[in-house]
Amino acid sequence: MKIVMLCDLYDVRVQYQENLLARYYVKNGHEVVVIAGPYDDAFDFVAERPAKDVSRREIWDGPVRVVKLPYHVNVLNRLRRFAGVMEILERERPDLIFVHDIHLNLREAALFKRRHPATRVVMDYHADFSNSAKNWLSLHVLHRGIRRPFFYRYRWAIDRIFPVVPQSAEFLQLVYGVPSAEMELLPLGSDVDLIAEVASRGARADVRASLGIAPAARVIVSGGRLAPLKETHVLLEAFLALNAPDTHLIIVGEGGREHADYVVALRGAAAGHPQVHFPGWREGADLFAMLLSADLAVFPASQSVMWQHALACGVPLVVGEGTSIWEQDPSYLNRHDNMIILPRHEVTVEGLQGHLNALLADPARLATLTEGARRVGGEFLSYHRIVAQTLSP
Repeated sequence: MKIVMLCDLYDVRVQYQENLLARYYVKNGHEVVVIAGPYDDAFDFVAERPAKDVSRREIWDGPVRVVKLPYHVNVLNRLRRFAGVMEILERERPDLIFVHDIHLNLREAALFKRRHPATRVVMDYHADFSNSAKNWLSLHVLHRGIRRPFFYRYRWAIDRIFPVVPQSAEFLQLVYGVPSAEMELLPLGSDVDLIAEVASRGARADVRASLGIAPAARVIVSGGRLAPLKETHVLLEAFLALNAPDTHLIIVGEGGREHADYVVALRGAAAGHPQVHFPGWREGADLFAMLLSADLAVFPASQSVMWQHALACGVPLVVGEGTSIWEQDPSYLNRHDNMIILPRHEVTVEGLQGHLNALLADPARLATLTEGARRVGGEFLSYHRIVAQTLSP
């Protein structure tokens, strides 16, 4: 099958959904061409800094061909459109077009389908009230005034709609009027093949040895794109209050330019504590090695794909159900008793300290959570399964 994926960002260094879907389509015997915007760096894209190279070019991510196109339309980094998409579609003649979010080039996908009715078009959706429509202009002008009419103009061409979290389905229902029966959850997954390879090389022992952590010690991991909203500082304070000499905390990640001061503050709060480790930003195999070294992953607030990566590594989660700004429901990931979800009022230093003390003192409970994480990683978060879901009629 020939598959064309249409997205704004494709950074070959990251473990994002676009990358993993493309690679796993190829692993499952399909040919993939990705059409993406000019950005090569996810940090620059998120921070809305200018792309370093805006030329039209082709790059390769292993067996995946990626066509990078400059923006033909870019209104305040909110409404973006590429030129030349129809030309690529006519040349590639895809059997499936995978559109990431309500992309303005959905128009070309729909017109191509009109000319070639056998082609299927599917769309995933990532927005929710935590990352979109946070003010009147965004909700009523960008979404309801511009994107919604555009979406309904080409809705006829979309065969399946895949929100990636339940909150995205809620957003599509409330803001765009899409009935829940017309949507199907497509979770963000993880690179289970690479995880198995990294684990087979003894990553757990190697990481612990490199950080001076004893094989029998207990390890808690956290991290990602470090920012105040993730409330990693609350976890750090709770950990320091544990006074557990056989337990270590690894905080993987960085804050980028926008939150560099926050990372400095975290490091300062740790004050060189020998049981707190800051290995910096890690990607791919290095990230999985860090996760595989842990016994428990704790994320106080703000959902992140790090949650799925940890579960796919067989590491259970303790997570908060919201942030200081909004609520979120992570229970869709808790399929086999593999995580503890804390209500918002318990995401405090005292609350986290109490939960960590209880878990660390109860090896049987931690073992149950770990077994649940292994199951959910293999059964729900494998991109082999996710790819099959996107291809089913």
